[in-house]
Amino acid sequence: MTSRNPNQKITKLIQNTKFESLNEPSLNRDFTIKNKTIDTLSTYSYSNGISDYLKNKFAGLGDDIANDHDKPSDLKIIDESGNVSTYSIARAQLTDLQDQINEYLTELMKNEKNKNNDTSVEE
Repeated sequence: MTSRNPNQKITKLIQNTKFESLNEPSLNRDFTIKNKTIDTLSTYSYSNGISDYLKNKFAGLGDDIANDHDKPSDLKIIDESGNVSTYSIARAQLTDLQDQINEYLTELMKNEKNKNNDTSVEE
């Protein structure tokens, strides 16, 4: 199996994005692509994998990604020099942003839940 070419230049194919709240500007957040080298590009990230919901629903499912039927495929190497395809690069950059957005949305939902629990205790 050919390994990735460490000298391959990565074209930025996916633009950075932002979350903007008109009601609460303090929640605004910029998301930028972090994985900028061929070695850091990946279609698998920390928000991939078996969800907590499924782990709780099916005892013994565990964290083993091998049990995850939605496990993303690896980056596609298209030539004997180890160059990764443009589509794989775009997919990895999108995964990078999606991972950051998932993490932020989870944080916002937890904060909202905690805020609702705090107000219900006071009532």
